[in-house]
Amino acid sequence: PWWMYVVAASYAGFVALFFYQLLFGPPLGPGIKARFESGGALVLSVDEGSAEARAGLESGDRILTIDGRPLRSGHDWEACLANTQVGVAQRWLILRAGQPRELAVSYSRVNWKDFVALGATAGWGLILFILTSLLLGLLVAFRRPQDPKALMGAWVLLTAAAAFGFPGGWAATWRHLPVFLSSFLWIPGISRLVPDAILLSFFAIFPAKIFRARWPWALIWAPALALLPWRAWGIYRIIYRPETVANLPQWVLTAISIRSMVFVLASLVFLGLNYHRLADANQRRRMRVLLAGMAVSVLGFVVWVAIGASRMVKPWAIFIEPFVYISFLVFPLSFAYAILRHRMFDLGVMIRQGLQYALARGVVLSLVPVLGIILVGDLLLPGGQPLIR
Repeated sequence: PWWMYVVAASYAGFVALFFYQLLFGPPLGPGIKARFESGGALVLSVDEGSAEARAGLESGDRILTIDGRPLRSGHDWEACLANTQVGVAQRWLILRAGQPRELAVSYSRVNWKDFVALGATAGWGLILFILTSLLLGLLVAFRRPQDPKALMGAWVLLTAAAAFGFPGGWAATWRHLPVFLSSFLWIPGISRLVPDAILLSFFAIFPAKIFRARWPWALIWAPALALLPWRAWGIYRIIYRPETVANLPQWVLTAISIRSMVFVLASLVFLGLNYHRLADANQRRRMRVLLAGMAVSVLGFVVWVAIGASRMVKPWAIFIEPFVYISFLVFPLSFAYAILRHRMFDLGVMIRQGLQYALARGVVLSLVPVLGIILVGDLLLPGGQPLIR
């Protein structure tokens, strides 16, 4: 269907913008550590050599506004980072020793040392996860374009590729794109706001439908669509009205958190119901592969967060990072395999078949030298007309 090419192009463009900002945008993170209090951000430390340090920011300063936007919460800070532009100075109004001062903070393009340093926090695993989810999502969709279950699974994978958003400066880049290009980015941009509803919808039909009536779908999507306008309007204002960014109401943030927890638990319930209702052993194996992949990826994500939070020493991180990298890839791989694979075999069957194949192949190959020896012997042994006299 023609619309699949539009959707595929939108997700590919979304991921392309992610990598553009990663490679050519401002630095990957701010050069300061701060906490929000008393209507501003209190600077706890400033990294040496950072753009903030070059502008004259010091520990103990209180950041009040950036380009006229008040800095009251993490949402305000993210909006400011989203509108950071390389080489364009930002006006930071700070309070130092009770006296207001204005600093000009200008960011240079990200350097390759910072990019390579992503490996210290499993950033390379995140990059592989995004690429793998995008490619497998497109593969599933175009391999089964008429299968609703496959299309829903592809939607899950593609949304997972877009779920982490963008590095800093993305709103400024988005805002300067032509309208016909930036409009396509809203397809994944909206989908990433309701990933829990998409995941729950998939488990409601895979591998078999949990319910036949239509009203349960309203229970799934009504909470997601009811809160969607606030989230979408907030993103729109960050992109096109950065000077008027306003925080989301607290009740919206609380409702989104509650909905996400409920939907994730409901997804596990649907997974269990589907597993116990299945009589076909092959479909049960597909569910086990899917569940195992989700469990491994979730565990890897928890380890990733723990490494970043504890700032684990380098020797230990080196041994743990390979597991984190692999675990990020298990979820999309198991997801696509469970959807595309018609017949699946459990571990015992696969081992037995592998041994049988290896044995049969070994026997056939071993016959070649035996037959060669017999042929040579027949030629060399005395006969009616011997080959050697």
